[in-house]
Parts: sequence; C-alpha cells; structure tokens
Amino acid sequence: MVTDLSGEVANVSSVIKGLADDGQNVAASMSQIDSLMKKSTDETQTVSAATEEQAASMEEINSSSEKLNKMAQELQEAVRQFKL
Repeated sequence: MVTDLSGEVANVSSVIKGLADDGQNVAASMSQIDSLMKKSTDETQTVSAATEEQAASMEEINSSSEKLNKMAQELQEAVRQFKL
C-alpha cells in the first residue's frame, strides 16, 4: 500500500510539474502576444499619421489647382481684350 501511495504521489507530482510548465508556456505566449499588439499599435499610428499627411497634401494640391484655374480664366479674359 505504501508503494502504491508512493507511485500515486509521484504521478501527482509529475502532473503538477507538467501544469507548471504549461503555465510558464502560456505566460511566455501572452508576453509575445502583448509585444506583437504593441508593435501593431505603433504601426497603426504610423499609418494613420501618414494618411493624415497625405490628406493635407491633397488639400494643398486641390487649393493650388483652384488657384491655377482662376488664374487661367483671368489670363483668358486678358487675352480676349487684345483679340481683334
């Protein structure tokens, strides 16, 4: 009976060690996931900033285009005055 009990204690000890190892693996995996999430967040912020810069550039291009269009119309009017 003592031998059986000793064997059972060894089995339980082995299972507990396995659970502890699995717990450490889970903790390591969670740490990796956390690291990846932080990297993903940083990259998302970078993309967002680049998108904002592109939107601002498009606004400037649009404004410049409107000014050029107005200048072209004014030039056309000025040229018409010289036509016979």
